[in-house]
Amino acid sequence: MSYVVTLAIGMAMKSLFDRPRWVWFSLLGIALLLAFIWVVTTSGPIAPIQFGAGQERGLRPGTQSVAQMVALGAAARLARERLPAALAEGPSGA
Repeated sequence: MSYVVTLAIGMAMKSLFDRPRWVWFSLLGIALLLAFIWVVTTSGPIAPIQFGAGQERGLRPGTQSVAQMVALGAAARLARERLPAALAEGPSGA
């Protein structure tokens, strides 16, 4: 009798683990989403990082750095200009 039970459990485990990879990633994604929802709903309100003005509903007040925005724009422009040549060249050291 125990052989039959062991065989049945083994067949059930094989059918459980004999699934395509996307099924496991889908189940993992659902589990992570449910865990995130649980943490958000049970942890209470988010505390502010800084205190001051009312931007971002009072969670992160302040003004964005103009110098950092200009630097990001310059980096994006340089990347747009240099990326096609770098992709055509291939990885460095190859």
